[in-house]
Amino acid sequence: MSVMKSKRRIIFIGILAIILLFLILIFRNSSKEDKPQDSGVSNSSLSQTIKEKPKKSLGEISNEKIENAFIQLKKYESGFPRTEVKDILEEVTTFKDVFFVIDAYDSIFIDSIRIKTQSLKKKLLAIQKKEFPLMRKDYGIFAASLLWENDIEVRQNGTSITFIGGIFSSNKNIKDFYSELEDMFFKLRFKRINFKWSEGAEKYTYYTPSTPKDSEFIYY
Repeated sequence: MSVMKSKRRIIFIGILAIILLFLILIFRNSSKEDKPQDSGVSNSSLSQTIKEKPKKSLGEISNEKIENAFIQLKKYESGFPRTEVKDILEEVTTFKDVFFVIDAYDSIFIDSIRIKTQSLKKKLLAIQKKEFPLMRKDYGIFAASLLWENDIEVRQNGTSITFIGGIFSSNKNIKDFYSELEDMFFKLRFKRINFKWSEGAEKYTYYTPSTPKDSEFIYY
């Protein structure tokens, strides 16, 4: 009996050894298949085949900026439909941005760029002279619409704007009102701002801010 048990144990161990060897072979084969094959091309060779994007020259950058500025101005050439104060501020900001481009590239020693910059400057000047009076007129309309419920009448004439209402019988109210809108008056280049407590008032308060002409370029 003991001899039979020994034979069975040897056979059993032999079978286990064969199974284990078979599993090892399968694992090795699968590892070889999963391993990426060497293409024979080194990393340095690959990096050389990838072309770097060429950097733009100063002339190319300048030209793009100037062309974009022309595009920005285009919508104001034939009149821009303003429906709220926000539209006025957007237009003033556009003029500022275009002038930044002119100021940045006007002194570049590239003839083609300087010619385009001068052309852009002329266009901006022409549009400013046309648009600022229209923006002031529209601002007077918008202000009148917004302030009527506060019993304030607004009259705009050229570079002057007048606010009429009982609230302006107080000097403090006049000062606070002007301080609140002073930046807008400057951006639209008003030369005189009047405050009357009644339409027939002979005495009234007015401000004469030092603002640029419509034909002047300026940083805001």
